[in-house]
Amino acid sequence: MTVAIFAIAGASDQFYEKSYATPCDNLQFTLPPSGERRLINEFMVVTEKGTRIPLYEWSASAAEVKRYAVASEQQHARDFPAIRLERSSDQTNCHGWVFTQGRHLLFGDGVEQILQDNEYSVAEQPHINDVIIYRNSSRTILHSGIVRAVLDDGTALIESKWGISARYLHLPHNQPYGDNFQYYRSTHKTHRVCIVPRATGLIADLASTVP
Repeated sequence: MTVAIFAIAGASDQFYEKSYATPCDNLQFTLPPSGERRLINEFMVVTEKGTRIPLYEWSASAAEVKRYAVASEQQHARDFPAIRLERSSDQTNCHGWVFTQGRHLLFGDGVEQILQDNEYSVAEQPHINDVIIYRNSSRTILHSGIVRAVLDDGTALIESKWGISARYLHLPHNQPYGDNFQYYRSTHKTHRVCIVPRATGLIADLASTVP
């Protein structure tokens, strides 16, 4: 793993950066997946201030998911120096991997609310376990990941899931979402949000149990 990390760091100077207009929020890359997102009726996120945030699932056939996985991973291997940690899965997207432990799909507007309600603050320098947030020119959140290591020169190594494509370890600039990013720090030990049944009558009480 150490050799692979330094290989990524060294390769970063040899690749030009790419920025795609289609965001993680729409589960789009240059190669869009088939299927659609569907609202999960059984569960939702509740922030520490009681804001309700919808969760989603991805609806597509196993054959379509496999087709997209192979093609998108080939594209990413060609365009970005990164270490693939896990194959593609439509179970979750980038935000869902960070905040729901990979159980659901979560989208950028919901992440914005989580950052506001759950005591996140902008960090000038990255620390291990910080969240990295990528935005477009309109400040819309496109992508998120977690800082897994910080090199001696201050460079962060990021773990993130690229839409419903694979999960990678990469340098902050080596991904399909551009270079407009910030680090966010939480007072909590985990980024896991509070997920409750939609029918519960104890929303406020349950929201206060976020670790």
